Amino acid sequence: MSYRVSVLVWLVMTILSCVVLVVSIFVGEILVAACKEIQDKEHQVQVHEYQKKLLAEEAQELQDELKALKKEARTLKEEKEALAQLLSAPKQDDWKVASAVISAYSPLDDRNGINSQGDPTKTSIGLDVGEGIFAVDPAKIPYGSEIIIVHKDGTKERGIAGDTGEALRNKDVVRIDVFRGSFDEAMAYGMPEATVLWKEPDPSP
Repeated sequence: MSYRVSVLVWLVMTILSCVVLVVSIFVGEILVAACKEIQDKEHQVQVHEYQKKLLAEEAQELQDELKALKKEARTLKEEKEALAQLLSAPKQDDWKVASAVISAYSPLDDRNGINSQGDPTKTSIGLDVGEGIFAVDPAKIPYGSEIIIVHKDGTKERGIAGDTGEALRNKDVVRIDVFRGSFDEAMAYGMPEATVLWKEPDPSP
């Protein structure tokens, strides 16, 4: 009797062990499959987020390009309107138009020694230096001419041809120097291209 009980207990234990093993394997496979599914979903989420980031960056680039194009179009429109307004003025035939290279000079702050000659407070034709005095090549733009510089951003500078400089004369292009109060301002001005309109003085006395 005791032997049969022992065999029965062993058999039950063996069956339970097999069941536990089978369940463990099954559960393990389920866990592995679940982990893989989670990893796949996480990867999909990462890919999706990366794609969203790329799309956002591309959208921002397109927006920046669109803003730049709108700004350029607005600038061109303003420049066109400014020129049309100037050229539609009375006696428009008196005005001459040309592209020019504009620079700046500072005779009152001549740190490099080339911004003035002689009296720095006077121009080459004896005028007082200051705002609205432009240095020109008098062979192209006669002294006393009224000048309007229209920059590419639509801003305008007005003055008269009242000075000259060696760097401006005998050039293939029209060159103009505009007055600036300090050397730093003159250097920061650069050498932009602009549209220049000028009206020569009335030769009659």
